[in-house]
Amino acid sequence: MKARIVVWIIFMLAAGAAHAGNSFNVKCTYSHTLTDDPIVYPGKVGGMVHEFFGNTSTNANSTYDSLSNNRITTCDSKSDISAYWVPQLRRSSGGV
Repeated sequence: MKARIVVWIIFMLAAGAAHAGNSFNVKCTYSHTLTDDPIVYPGKVGGMVHEFFGNTSTNANSTYDSLSNNRITTCDSKSDISAYWVPQLRRSSGGV
């Protein structure tokens, strides 16, 4: 659980660094963990472990249509059905 909190803090810090001018904020809590990366390896299950936030259906086979059809989100703004993910942080010893 601590690793997820650290990932979330790093994610929020990175998102805050990009803040400029007109913008909006939305908070999305943890949804699930998978070894998928729908952008780098679309359709390929397995690989680097990622923590997912927002759209709860996100996986290796996600498409614009599949994400648009799933209206379930972990974001505080229920109209934000976007998919967000970050690599899971690991210690050099391999532990989380």
